[in-house]
Amino acid sequence: MFDQKQAGVSAPPNAGEIASRWSDVLTAGDVAAVEKLFTENSAFVGGTCAAAKPCKGPADIAKRVQDAVAAHQKQTLVGTPQVAGNLVQLQFESRTDASRAAGVERWVSVSNATVQGDKIASWLAFADLRDAQTLKYQQVQQAKLASPAPAASK
Repeated sequence: MFDQKQAGVSAPPNAGEIASRWSDVLTAGDVAAVEKLFTENSAFVGGTCAAAKPCKGPADIAKRVQDAVAAHQKQTLVGTPQVAGNLVQLQFESRTDASRAAGVERWVSVSNATVQGDKIASWLAFADLRDAQTLKYQQVQQAKLASPAPAASK
């Protein structure tokens, strides 16, 4: 039987390892790594890439990374990714300037990724509202959106 390790050939990374790289790219603010991580026709929903207007392709997703850098977002993978073929579900904790301002230590998101070859083809992230801190953070964010803008002074 052929043994890849003995032959000096490394096995391709599994879908869970590929999807897990997103956290490193985001936290490091590594815009250049986005092109290596996502397919040319990838779609991304999460953060500033809303469901109504998802980020499409590495250039759009790189802007999402820039937004995370501006917000001082730090993201940590929680637990082990769940993998079924090329589908991956991951859980993250994130900390941002906005969450700290809302009095929340961290918020939790669940992400579903589809991997093609050695790249991510799609990503869908959503807040885990079962978590009390995440729910509080979302409520604060929604209240800010519902507030009327302050009147301009003359």
